[in-house]
Amino acid sequence: MVGSSDMSRMGKRDSSGMGKRDSSGMGHHDMAQDGGDAAAIHASNVADMTKLKSASGSSFDTLYVSTQLKGHQTVLSKLNSYNVSNSSLQSIVSSMKESVQQHLDALRKLQTQATSSTGKSKVNH
Repeated sequence: MVGSSDMSRMGKRDSSGMGKRDSSGMGHHDMAQDGGDAAAIHASNVADMTKLKSASGSSFDTLYVSTQLKGHQTVLSKLNSYNVSNSSLQSIVSSMKESVQQHLDALRKLQTQATSSTGKSKVNH
């Protein structure tokens, strides 16, 4: 949880003097970059959803696992790129990384099972 001393520092320069920080502990430059990335990720997600709507059966299963792998890899990459200075937020980001990694491991297991059962990869990533 963000303490009162953290709240009083919101909107002030960080200790390096490099720029303002928001309540997330990320600099405004980081947030601006995330905004551009978020738009690209959203566009990719919309395209993936369109493909999923038209798929069925094993094609849907294959595409679903593939899109989930891609999405979770993107999230993990973003989490790994964050330089969070607030210790409470560091703990949250660390927990999120562990959860996303567990999901990736489960998806890769599904992908391996699909490959083993057919002798060829049914899931692309």
